[in-house]
Amino acid sequence: MPENFENPVRSGWLSEEDAMRRIEAFEKRYGPRHRLLAAHAALPLMLDPELLNLIRINFRETRDMEWIAEADILLSPLCRAIDDELFEFEPRVREVLLQRLSQEKGPARLTEIADFLAEYLTSRPGKFQRADASKAYGWIAMAYRNPADVLKKMEMFVNQGLSGEGGREIGRSDRLWLVFMTEVLVDPLSQSPDRKAFEQFLEKSRRMGAQLYGLAPEEGPRVEVEGPAPGERGPAEQDVIRHGPSGYELIRIPGGTFMMGSKKSEKGRYDDEGPVHEVTVESFYMGRYPVTNAEYARFLKSNPKADKPKYWDERKYNQPQQPVVGVSWHDAKKFAKWVGLDLPSEAQWEYACRAGTTTRYYTGDEEKDLDRAGWYRANSGMGLHPVGEKEPNRFGLHDMHGNVWEWCEDDWHGNYDGAPEDGRAWTYEPRGSRRVVRGGAWNSSAGYCRSAIRSRLDPSNRFGHLGFRLVLLPGRSVS
Repeated sequence: MPENFENPVRSGWLSEEDAMRRIEAFEKRYGPRHRLLAAHAALPLMLDPELLNLIRINFRETRDMEWIAEADILLSPLCRAIDDELFEFEPRVREVLLQRLSQEKGPARLTEIADFLAEYLTSRPGKFQRADASKAYGWIAMAYRNPADVLKKMEMFVNQGLSGEGGREIGRSDRLWLVFMTEVLVDPLSQSPDRKAFEQFLEKSRRMGAQLYGLAPEEGPRVEVEGPAPGERGPAEQDVIRHGPSGYELIRIPGGTFMMGSKKSEKGRYDDEGPVHEVTVESFYMGRYPVTNAEYARFLKSNPKADKPKYWDERKYNQPQQPVVGVSWHDAKKFAKWVGLDLPSEAQWEYACRAGTTTRYYTGDEEKDLDRAGWYRANSGMGLHPVGEKEPNRFGLHDMHGNVWEWCEDDWHGNYDGAPEDGRAWTYEPRGSRRVVRGGAWNSSAGYCRSAIRSRLDPSNRFGHLGFRLVLLPGRSVS
């Protein structure tokens, strides 16, 4: 990997200078012992009030501090709330705090905290409802106690993530978690006796991160090029293309004819889904996933005057691989212009979603089939999820059912009477007051995530369940 290659995980962290400023401001307000307690509490990455209390009373330098010091830390800019009971340190703040603690108290102090954390985990089996918290505690405790063993285990998982080594490929969400934890554990893992093994592992993990964030091509036959038939001339056509500056990936959707809309007998049907009519769609490209926060962040970096999404600073909506939300139709159009793409027509969207199926969802007709394909009210935990965690359809598209409603180009029409039969966007001149959205969201009922479901919103709306994906129209090229 080139030395100047963007680290997709650390690029979303505070700069070291900003982290140090936060720590210095905290110490100036509360004193050095507060900072020392914060450094001890930073090792687990995530913590709840009970764990912080036990850390305070377990170590000699902090045990006689007032309990209010715990609240001072959790409510300070050093931390942020994950949910009602769980908090986390900003990763760069955590890194700086632990480095200073190691310098002041020696590396053995970090091992002492790791031993304490391991005992805490053993004494409270089943405590954690969040799997990510339990996994993080376990890996962190092991990494500071036996970095060589943890390095071997993590390298095995990275190899599986890159190439399916050992006959088992790990899922996208697990790979994202592994890439993040690698950066969190860089310091303890670097203490492994085999420095070369550590450096090779770090390079592999960062390469996998670059692939997941769309900053580097995946290994193997990721992009297949179909050449002209014998005796024919003309350019080859790629099945997968990527916009360089944003990393946004699109896959080729073959042209065809389908029946758009829903039959009157379909469960949960609304009248605006009819009449069923035949539509012929030319081949085009569509985003494999909705546009993510990581991709939108690159747009904002290149366009500093652009408005940030409405929920950009809220943790439950701003994780890199979650779909960007809180964006209006106008915001989506600005991003589309930047990448040289378009919002899909409503016909393109439904054709791509169905992928040749006629069932309520591309996985079947029942709610259990939806559970395989998308995040909705019954399985989402009433929250937004990273893209790509559910089954794709036959075209390779993810998240067409649920997670976020997706803007389309079309103006709203109350039914399909007079709708175009060639797949183009159906618009008024001048434009109407409502735009079409499709697909349902993380807070939608199962019926509102069907392939045929339609809804309408003001183009200025910016909601926490509203995002978009893009298409490359026939005859155009990606910038």
